Amino acid sequence: MKENVTAEQGLLDNEHGYLGLMLRKAANAYKNKMEKILQEQGITASQFTVLNIISTFPQCSNADVARMAYLTPQTVNLIVNKLVKMDAVQKNKHPENKLIQLLEITPTGKQLLTQCNELVLTLENQLEFNYEQNEQAVIRKWLSQIIENEG
Repeated sequence: MKENVTAEQGLLDNEHGYLGLMLRKAANAYKNKMEKILQEQGITASQFTVLNIISTFPQCSNADVARMAYLTPQTVNLIVNKLVKMDAVQKNKHPENKLIQLLEITPTGKQLLTQCNELVLTLENQLEFNYEQNEQAVIRKWLSQIIENEG
């Protein structure tokens, strides 16, 4: 942000405002669009994220999912229980620790995830539409650096 920008512009201007606030607004706008398109499948953006993680990392625990999804363990527990009720995920006993349940996507969950991935891919294509490959690479590198330097 330029030094001569007023505090009001920093908060309200979507092109010249505070970068951190713009990132938050952009993330919120994207999540809202995801929520809207995923409603067709009866799933939320957070449920989609959790289902994707479980599909990618079979036999992971709720704690593993919470770390990867940047969600609280309590939230993940609620989401997983909902996905179990939808027959999208099943819980398996850990062979050594009875307190830990290992998560696995079901055939119904795989089908749901495939349908949701198609919808989200459409949204991703819209997001990338106005940008050349090299511009997308710069944006991805910038966002990646922000994420990796969070600690």
